[in-house]
Amino acid sequence: MDKQKIVGKRWMSALLALILMMTLLPAPSAAADDSPNGENAIQNPGFENPSISKTYSYIPQQDVSAWETTAKEGMIEFGRNWGNQTAPHYTSTDKNNAEGNQFAELNADEESTLYQNVTTVGGNVYEWGLQHRGRIGVDKMALIIGPTQKNAPSKPSKDGRDQYMQLTDWVHDNQKELKFKIPDNGCSQRLTVYSKPFGANGTFLGGSGSESPFSTEVSNIYTERWDVWIIATDNQHWVGYGIKDNAYQGNKGVGGGLSYECSYLVPDGQTQTTFAFCSYSSTPPAGSQVSKTYGNLIDDLQFSLYHTVTISATPGSSKITASTKINGNTQELDFSKNGGSIVVRNNNDLTLTVWENKNALNNGLETEFAGALVIGPNGSTFYSVGDPENMWEKVEKDDAFGQKHYGFTLHVSDPVSIRLIFVQSPAVTYFANGGTYKAESENTSGVVSFKATVDSDGTHERDPYISHAATGQDGWRFDGWLSVRDDLLLPAKHTVSYNYVSANPAFTFKIDGEQDVTVYHGGVTLVAQWSYRQRAQVQLRGEDGKFTDSSKAGTVTIASAAETNDAAVGSAACYAKTGATAKAKANDGYYFLGWAVKGSDKDEYVSTHPTYTYCVSGQETRTVYARFAKQYAVTYKWAEDPNCTLTGDKQPALPSPNIVLQGDSYAINTMYSTGEHPSTIQDTVNGVPGHWVFNGWKDKSKLDDGYLTGSILNVNRDYMLVGYWTWVPNSQYQLSYSGGDNTTCWIPAGSISLPVNGTYYKDANVTVADALTTSRDKVMLSDTLQLEGTWEFTGWKRSDTGGIVPAGQSITMPGHDLTLTAQWEFTPKTYTVQYDLADGTGTALDGHTTFDYSRYTNGKNGVVEKDGIPFGAGITLKNFKGTPPENTYFAGWSLTDPRTVEDKDSIDTHGAGAVVNSTTLGVTDDGEEVTFYAVYRSIDKITVEFNVNDPNMGSVSVKSGMFTVAGNSVTGNDLTSVATANPGYHFTGWTVEMVSDGNDTSFGPLDDASLTIASTNFDAADAGNRFVFQAQFAPNSFTVHFDADANEDNVTGTMDNQHFTFSAAHEEESLYLNPNQFHRPGYAFKGWSEYPATERSLHPDSPTYTDLFKFAAVHTYRDQPIGDGTEVTLYAIWEALPDITISYETFGSGTVTLNQNNALPTSFAEETGNPETGTFVGATAAPAEGWEFDGWYLNTTKVGNNLKFVPEKASGLYQAATYVAHFVQTTYQVTFNANATDATGEMEPQTFTHGAGKALTANAFVRPGYSFLGWATTEDGPVAYTNQQVVSIVENTKLYAVWCEYTVTLFYDTADAAMGTVSLKSETVNAVTTEKASGATAAANAGYRFIGWYSETGDKLSDNASFAPQKPNGEQPEDSIWKTAHYIARFERVGDPKPIDPVKPGGDDSKDSYYFAIEKIDAQDSHALNGATFALYQYSSDGKTVNRTTATTSRNGSESGIALFSVDNKNSYEGIWYYAEVTAPEGYVLDSTEHKITKNDFSTSQSAAIRNAETVRNYRSSTPNMLNDTDHFAYVIGYKDGLVKPYGLITRAETTTIFFRLLKDSVRDSSLLTSSTYTDVPDNYWANTAISTMTGLGIVQGRSTTTFDPQSPITRAQFAAICARFDTGTSSGTQIFSDIRGHWAGEYIQRAAELGWIKGFEDGTFRPDTYITRAQAMTMINRVLNRIPEEESDLLTGMNVWPDCNPGDWFYLAVQEATNSHAFKHKAGNYETWIGMSQNPDWTRYEN
Repeated sequence: MDKQKIVGKRWMSALLALILMMTLLPAPSAAADDSPNGENAIQNPGFENPSISKTYSYIPQQDVSAWETTAKEGMIEFGRNWGNQTAPHYTSTDKNNAEGNQFAELNADEESTLYQNVTTVGGNVYEWGLQHRGRIGVDKMALIIGPTQKNAPSKPSKDGRDQYMQLTDWVHDNQKELKFKIPDNGCSQRLTVYSKPFGANGTFLGGSGSESPFSTEVSNIYTERWDVWIIATDNQHWVGYGIKDNAYQGNKGVGGGLSYECSYLVPDGQTQTTFAFCSYSSTPPAGSQVSKTYGNLIDDLQFSLYHTVTISATPGSSKITASTKINGNTQELDFSKNGGSIVVRNNNDLTLTVWENKNALNNGLETEFAGALVIGPNGSTFYSVGDPENMWEKVEKDDAFGQKHYGFTLHVSDPVSIRLIFVQSPAVTYFANGGTYKAESENTSGVVSFKATVDSDGTHERDPYISHAATGQDGWRFDGWLSVRDDLLLPAKHTVSYNYVSANPAFTFKIDGEQDVTVYHGGVTLVAQWSYRQRAQVQLRGEDGKFTDSSKAGTVTIASAAETNDAAVGSAACYAKTGATAKAKANDGYYFLGWAVKGSDKDEYVSTHPTYTYCVSGQETRTVYARFAKQYAVTYKWAEDPNCTLTGDKQPALPSPNIVLQGDSYAINTMYSTGEHPSTIQDTVNGVPGHWVFNGWKDKSKLDDGYLTGSILNVNRDYMLVGYWTWVPNSQYQLSYSGGDNTTCWIPAGSISLPVNGTYYKDANVTVADALTTSRDKVMLSDTLQLEGTWEFTGWKRSDTGGIVPAGQSITMPGHDLTLTAQWEFTPKTYTVQYDLADGTGTALDGHTTFDYSRYTNGKNGVVEKDGIPFGAGITLKNFKGTPPENTYFAGWSLTDPRTVEDKDSIDTHGAGAVVNSTTLGVTDDGEEVTFYAVYRSIDKITVEFNVNDPNMGSVSVKSGMFTVAGNSVTGNDLTSVATANPGYHFTGWTVEMVSDGNDTSFGPLDDASLTIASTNFDAADAGNRFVFQAQFAPNSFTVHFDADANEDNVTGTMDNQHFTFSAAHEEESLYLNPNQFHRPGYAFKGWSEYPATERSLHPDSPTYTDLFKFAAVHTYRDQPIGDGTEVTLYAIWEALPDITISYETFGSGTVTLNQNNALPTSFAEETGNPETGTFVGATAAPAEGWEFDGWYLNTTKVGNNLKFVPEKASGLYQAATYVAHFVQTTYQVTFNANATDATGEMEPQTFTHGAGKALTANAFVRPGYSFLGWATTEDGPVAYTNQQVVSIVENTKLYAVWCEYTVTLFYDTADAAMGTVSLKSETVNAVTTEKASGATAAANAGYRFIGWYSETGDKLSDNASFAPQKPNGEQPEDSIWKTAHYIARFERVGDPKPIDPVKPGGDDSKDSYYFAIEKIDAQDSHALNGATFALYQYSSDGKTVNRTTATTSRNGSESGIALFSVDNKNSYEGIWYYAEVTAPEGYVLDSTEHKITKNDFSTSQSAAIRNAETVRNYRSSTPNMLNDTDHFAYVIGYKDGLVKPYGLITRAETTTIFFRLLKDSVRDSSLLTSSTYTDVPDNYWANTAISTMTGLGIVQGRSTTTFDPQSPITRAQFAAICARFDTGTSSGTQIFSDIRGHWAGEYIQRAAELGWIKGFEDGTFRPDTYITRAQAMTMINRVLNRIPEEESDLLTGMNVWPDCNPGDWFYLAVQEATNSHAFKHKAGNYETWIGMSQNPDWTRYEN
């Protein structure tokens, strides 16, 4: 039904009208946006659109209503149950959907974020709900809610991470720092994270780009706030979270039963909010490596706006209830007693039910319900009962309460307050509405009754009543009294009267100066109207991150929502009823952070918009805090020095400037890197190529401080960062040209004019030389094969890449020397040969058309392998394989066709196997074709053939011929054949053989190379025979002479002549040149030349030969053949050795100086010279002050001990090297002198490093009777250093102990003051120099007599009443000094028998003594305890302790743990005795309880006393709750040198680290801190985590809030205080040690001693300010932890042992316990025994 309209106003004064207008006019909403009509801001919350027909489906996001994904593939996965098919995501036991038919699964086939942008109302609270389940196992997801970004979330690639995924990763990686726990089941608490705004492709905007994109604090960089929840669910069933949780409807409204918040406060002005999900983890299928693409099913999402409705009532009701529906369930709350509030979902109904109690106040007045005043952001409306248009529904019949009630339904779309108005009749009720109002002296109810009273005098009417203002709380302003059902606002003071005579009840209100107002009701209820003070306060964040009130950061104004005429509007405070608007404006240089409402430093921001509008609800006074931070600019510029920066288009872009808030960390931009891999920019300066190297950034205000080495600035001022570059010209390199490389490529012989070499900068453009030319037309493939053809230049080959550069082309000069080698190509001229059988028959022979170049090229390039036979190459004629014509024979091959010649015998022929070439064949044209014809001759002829023994050695000019046999006549032309030797060979003669019978035929001398055969050499008998003449050749032999070719007298060595026999095919050692034996100082041998150096330039093409060259294959010398028996000379080729550099540098502090005149000391020097003939003077080292020379080193080898060092030759040469002068810091010896002949003890000398501070060794000298004051530097000097003072020593020093004789107090006392007195109570004596004390005189009282002076232990010292003690005279010095003593004067009653001297504890039964025994046992297991000391004593009448004696529990006979006392007189002082424990056994807590006994508790024998011993129990020291006494791991590791150094001191950092390690894991992990306020403990300090954590726990304290002093030794007092802080108890106050009274750590020391953790010294002192040794520290720690092995047998073999800790040392057991990890078991007492060794923990994870 519709809301009831407010009834029109009645007449009133202008003032009242204005007040009422201010009350009832609509006020602006708390949010600038209109409320959405829908209950759920999420669209498609059940993933029902689109509908799918399969059990699961991938759907493109454009087809899915409302939802978006960051997946690159753009796919969203839906699942469902379809018909009888079960979704693959479900288990067999649970097939039900959470809601509807479908659900979504995160990630589809690609890890991504599923999100929806929803419309929200700024300044309001939304609550979320959802259903979640795992797919295969437990799945975890992140729910992230925050502002919709201008740049949508995105991924850089399919495998990349979008911004929400990166946020989830950041939470995962920083759980410990965030103190955020990821649940294994259920929902986490809300975590708030701030980020930078989103950029494209998964990036973030703002800042320098180098810092993390996430933070826990808001700033001008981290502006985007995100609320994050991690939800974990298994796959057994759907689980509801948030408003879907069964526990959601808790007590008093929404969310009360949840263990986590499910609400999201939409910041003011935020109209679009993103609701996002991304997978945190999920369970993959078996065998799958892709986990997050499975699981995390979601459904039934809700994101709803809720409003708070506050309900109160004036007196008069008996019961009030309110109900609303949440998720279909009705929630009803009872507001009968004190009112309250209920949360209602936006646009839902709230139903109120009010029961009317007619006599509610029991005052005789009748109560009537009038209606409800509803106050909202848009004003106030009164809904009255009885108006026909009202919304109240009256139930007339009585209900279960016997009363009528009213029902009222309100449609809720804003936060509202409801005031239920009850009226008393006839009365005016002043309802204070949260304030107080006393109507009359005893009337605090606010009800002013006008009911007439009746008494014996008649009926009495009430006089008019004068009202006043109600009293409100601090910050409330009273605005008047409102009668809501009359629309009447009355001022604080008015007069009201009741019309007793009127037929209708009526009240008249009189207002000064105004017309009376009459209302016609039986009763009136006036509701106090209030406005509530609203303040805005400026707060400024300081360097420490804390906020303080400050006006300099900005200005604030505040205005109420309706009362715009409030005089305070525009200031920092005003009064408001329904709402207020606060505005903040930052001053220059400051940044507005946001609005907070609590004022704490960690308060969350309710809005980050400068204008903040909010509702004033629930009678609220509020202070809103506008928070500002000082902002500073971090800007960048390039250095103005042109030598340090680039110019023009080469100047790089500067990093963007950034505004950083005070106290924030700023990451310096890293777009230009420094260090090992600095940024570089290529450039050309003044024509020189090079590059600029980025050096780094300097603080402009501190340019002299150098470059900023860290990457983080702690910004508390403006920064101008100046960038510096260094110009580095490229290096110059040599460009050389070579005419060719004959080792890999054939090149033309002869000289070639080469381009000039040059030097160029790296990266310079260089144009290579033009093509080379040559006139040569031959190539010598071997010593016997020279081809004819043409040479062509093909380009330049690079020595680095092997690439070919065309002639004249530009190249970029590389960063090294480059050689360009000419490339050539030789194309030979060729011919072909074919065979013709002429008149013969048979198969024609293949001709000669190819040539095997590879036989000669040996893999070298540059010769074109052209078809045909190359000119200069020979071919071997093939054998005839056909059939000659009848009566003929094959006579050879001829270039003449025999068919064209009649005289066949006249044809010149070449025999088969003959070698011919282009020259012998007369071939001149390239490509010419030659034909050989078979020649046949008659068989009656004599055939003559000429050949050679080896065709490689030579040839013959005529190959064959014939003579005709006609009868007996042999005719024919003479045949002349000339034998010609090939290069390297010579002719030796001819041999002849007749083929037919093989017999030699004599032809006379055959040693002439030209052989002529005539017909006369034959007869007819030779017809048909063939005579073969063979030319014989042999290789040449020659001699080589060797010439050193150097005129200097210092050339040494000789070489014998060497003989060779030409051979090109063999590899014997004798074929090679002998190794060079000449030596020329300063030069390197490079090979042999045919010419001396003076002539070599005239013959640039002459060959050179390497050492060991195969000279037997050489056949020419100086372009002439080497004949047999020739002698040749080879000249040595020398090249000057390159200079070398020898450098000298320092390591440590010192200088080196070259050993030459005018050389200056430096840290680096060098000299250069020839390695053989040069002079190297060396250098002299000089250490700096405080340093010593350690020697000269080459690498790690020591090469010299003297300061002066001169390098020496190795193998005759100086070697390039760097010699390093090593310097080490000077050390000094400090020796200690006891400085007294009566002092004992020894102290080892102590070593100090020059300039380094170190604590002096603790004094170990003991001088009985004297106190050690410190150390003097002379025997009689004053104290220069205190004990263990940290000092710096700069010379060998001898220290002398300074002693001060101490004084001792002697006490004189009477055993019983009633019997006698002493003249002196005490006196002070010097411990050594006083030989005799003054003493005291005893005087007996009347009736008594003096019987003697006694010691405390009962020894009688003197019978004289005047007693002056003498100084003890013992065998040892310590026994010959005074010690504190009590001397007791004893008396007896006159007439008593002379007493027997008291028997000391342990006396025997033969004396007349009385015995008393104490048995000491363990409180836990009742075993006997030895080592406890008890005192037995009495009190005199004046309260002094007398007859005191002590005994220590020990073994007594068969019993242990017995302390046995004996006394002579048990009856003194009425036989009342006391005993108490003085010291506890090791590891037990001292029980100082005083026990009272009587004389009846004594026995007459020791055995009886032991049988009747009183039992005293001791409790073991309990380990403090924070410390780990379960795991006995090693907490001290030892030093790298293998020592544990028990006598060494222990630093504050080491002590803190030990106790940090000893914490329980749960305590350590829950309290872990990684930073502190100590400036001397940086975050990267090795013990930072330990010091920060232990400070946070309150266990350790710094020297101040900013100083910890980690390296200082720790004192005994500091150590005891640390131990005691682990205990929660307090000290008993009993003083145990004599030197701790008034000490700052006195109570700590006392408590630690009572717990048995610490012990003192034999003289009763603790010595609190003495430094504690490592052994003492380990002993104390073991006591605290109850880690106490009793004896050496309790340890195990295989443990760590230490050379400086041996059995028998007092600390041996304690050190072994502290330095070995082991398993253990308890044994009798507070002891342990080891049962196994264990692994040491890894503590490096806590150390930097």
